[in-house]
Amino acid sequence: MKRRTLLQGGAGLAVAFGLGGCALPVFPKRPASGYADALGWIRHHDGRYTLALPRIEMGQQIATALKQVACAELGVSWKVVDLVLPDTSAIGRVRATVGSESVRDFALPLAQACATLREALARGDTEGWRNADPLPANALRAFRRDTACAVPPLVHGHAIVTGAPLYAADVRPPGVLYGRVLRAPTSPELPSRAAAWNEAAARAVPGFVALVRDARLRQASADGLGIVARTPGALERIAAALAVQWHTEGGGGDADIARQIDVDTHRERGGLPHEVMQRGRIEHGAAWDVDLRIDIPLAAHAAIEPRAAVAALDAAGVLDLWIGSQDAYYQRDVVCKTLGRREDRVRVHPCRVGGAFGGKTICTVELEAALLCEAVGAPVKVQWTRAQEYRQGFHRPPSSHRIRARLRNGQLHDWQHQFASSHILFT
Repeated sequence: MKRRTLLQGGAGLAVAFGLGGCALPVFPKRPASGYADALGWIRHHDGRYTLALPRIEMGQQIATALKQVACAELGVSWKVVDLVLPDTSAIGRVRATVGSESVRDFALPLAQACATLREALARGDTEGWRNADPLPANALRAFRRDTACAVPPLVHGHAIVTGAPLYAADVRPPGVLYGRVLRAPTSPELPSRAAAWNEAAARAVPGFVALVRDARLRQASADGLGIVARTPGALERIAAALAVQWHTEGGGGDADIARQIDVDTHRERGGLPHEVMQRGRIEHGAAWDVDLRIDIPLAAHAAIEPRAAVAALDAAGVLDLWIGSQDAYYQRDVVCKTLGRREDRVRVHPCRVGGAFGGKTICTVELEAALLCEAVGAPVKVQWTRAQEYRQGFHRPPSSHRIRARLRNGQLHDWQHQFASSHILFT
């Protein structure tokens, strides 16, 4: 049975969910990009085209897909279109790359912009900015069934297998230093702070540059203590010499989490008030033919690339930030707000992301790099260790489900799915 048929055919259907008592983070802006925006994504100069990718490439091959759309609509070969990952000053704001929506929402405006450029060039217009009414989808070459389309090479494919610099961790400005923010060895959802440390011992370590105490280094409820060194290896030795003693409030093991999101407990207490969908009338007194309890634990995203960011100030005092995030504009918003900078004083350069799965959307290592750079007045690279990824990066939240179904005459008659979980950004 297809899902749509199931949903339409059931006489009774209910879905309910509950959220734990957690404060949701501020969500990023999600503007809808259209034809007017797309005109800034494609440009022509001296016989070549430049496509400023309006999405984040993190292994889903959206760079290849959108370049393929551009080439088909322009009617040009793969080799004459250069794809770039634009910084936040190069194109207008676009929403985060989430939800598998890039082709669905960005292919059409891109193809329309390419058609406008193609027709302008056909008229002999080779300079300046061109605008025109967008062609409808049925008039575009990129979406015609008879458009000849060879299988293109993967964008960045050769660079990946040859180890060319693509990722934020590959960026090395002159004079770059290395930073890390130390936190309590618990979830940052729990309040924690540094109670004592040995600063003298840390300063004696070769390569020590700075110890940074800044309230803005807080992540969730966890205070941070920043260290900066001349080499990555010195960070480990400095952290060991500091011997920070942490004060942590509360606890939160797996058993505690399981009790808080137990779906049956919430149901008995009437704690599932959010009815998402209900059709028909469910016979609550009749026995269920299927009655399942399913519990799903926390799960780390475990991307191949531990998150990293590099921050540097240019000669004009503009903060450049190289990141591996799913939303460059949200990173700029958080850094601007935290550091008290205008948008034109922070320039974010998105790099290819080595896996994300929704896990590289919140601002963590990016803000750490920016604050440490500001503190020492020099370029700083921050790269989380794998242990930090598992401890401090947010996970797929745990959830507890009660799924029931009732049959009548061999067909599905009622279906009910109730669940309890945390917010989606659960560290």
